[in-house]
Amino acid sequence: FDNTVSRITKQVSQTILGKAYLWQEKYSDAAKVLNEVRSSGKYKLYDGEYENILTYIAEGNSESMLESNRILDMSNAWDEFSFYEVMNHWRMDNLAATSDKFYEYKETGWGFMVPQKKLYDAFVAEEGVDGYRLNHTMKTYDQMTDLGVKLQKGKSIINDGVFLWKRRFSSTEAPITFWASYNNYRWMRYAEVLLLAAEANYKAGNQSEADAALNEVRTRAKLPFKAATMEAIKLEKRLELCSEYTRYQDIIRWGDAEQLLKDQGAITPLLINKSSSQNEPDNVVVEYVKYNTDPNRYGFKPKHKLLPIPATEMRLNPNMVQNEGW
Repeated sequence: FDNTVSRITKQVSQTILGKAYLWQEKYSDAAKVLNEVRSSGKYKLYDGEYENILTYIAEGNSESMLESNRILDMSNAWDEFSFYEVMNHWRMDNLAATSDKFYEYKETGWGFMVPQKKLYDAFVAEEGVDGYRLNHTMKTYDQMTDLGVKLQKGKSIINDGVFLWKRRFSSTEAPITFWASYNNYRWMRYAEVLLLAAEANYKAGNQSEADAALNEVRTRAKLPFKAATMEAIKLEKRLELCSEYTRYQDIIRWGDAEQLLKDQGAITPLLINKSSSQNEPDNVVVEYVKYNTDPNRYGFKPKHKLLPIPATEMRLNPNMVQNEGW
């Protein structure tokens, strides 16, 4: 794999076209073009350990269709390195070592992307607590302590008690003197093609093709056969591609965003109350407050299906019509 040279392939373009057809509800057209990607033989699911699928050691693997390259070049580190990992790695300043394994992970992280408990629960409901893909995607706090990580005394866990594992920031992915990574961004992988194809074929009435595409992903996840339905496809995509930039656009396209995000932003955490009593000096409390009391100011609304046209464009073009709700 040459990390300095890459090209957009025909199959990536076809996949983007297939997505566009799905948005337009042209299901037969979408199925046709996505099935061509499948039959091209150019890509296949990664057959290494699933937990490594987004890590440095799996760059350019058989499943990766679109990556932006990050190169180990310290003279141009601010341009060449990826800061994604440090933004979303665990809050290491709140954590301490239980073993030498702790030092396998980069010592910095801001903890911006954390799985919600309801995502963990969805994994458990489908795969069980010992699920292969679940345990290669996220870890509970108890599992993290076994992996060398524990909470420092007096600190708090900045998540729902679940840690994103498949995007962990390994010490091997960054120079010792720098806190960004030279791990490539993954923008598209073949599993997404299969799940898009499952949806397109199901909607077009091609049940056998939908079943085949869906269960290729499930087989890799060590799950039994399941007949393709929209609910099965939605769930599989939620689990397989969590934290990979597809969920928000998917639930808008499916018409599910207004219901799933109706309470988003209604309650937000206040700052940690650092005061504690003399009797309980280690006790700290996280207080919660209803930040938005006006229901029109939180949650997903119909207007959020489209972004507003910028005010500058509206002023420059008197014929421009603003998107509804803005």
